[in-house]
Amino acid sequence: MRNLLIIFTIVIPLLGFNFKPAATTQSSAAIEWISIEEAEKRMKNEPRKVLVDVYTNWCGWCKRMDQTTFKDPKVVDYINKNYYAVKLNAEQDGAIQFGGRTYEKTQKYHDLAIVLLQGKMSFPSVAYIDTDKKVITSVPGFQTAQDMIKIVSFIGEDFWKTTPWETYSAEYPNN
Repeated sequence: MRNLLIIFTIVIPLLGFNFKPAATTQSSAAIEWISIEEAEKRMKNEPRKVLVDVYTNWCGWCKRMDQTTFKDPKVVDYINKNYYAVKLNAEQDGAIQFGGRTYEKTQKYHDLAIVLLQGKMSFPSVAYIDTDKKVITSVPGFQTAQDMIKIVSFIGEDFWKTTPWETYSAEYPNN
């Protein structure tokens, strides 16, 4: 038995067996999530749009987006290069300062979440803010990585100013 153990200890590594888990398509890079106050500070030196992931703790689709869409390497790369990324729990307590105003939780949802989603409380939702701290739009619902790339480039590259979404979406390459 001892000889068998010695043989396995020597032979298996020589055969090149590799018991590492299979590689995944997920990147080890992550979106740099910051507070909205920090995004506002950074905008002074380097103006960028702000992407706000509005979620709740009980939202299953929010968690799914965190596990898939927001871990996709193309999504991570695009958002980190073109936006300040913020996570906002729509049910959190406490004051939040942004755009010269103080927002609090005065009802079921935080007032900032209500403003960003224009009162259309659906989770997950992603709100987009321009460099003047004005809401461009919010997009409700779970988005796949492919859909998210399309949306963040539409807004990030200012196509939204000149091209209807339907036209852009139909012409956008689906790779």
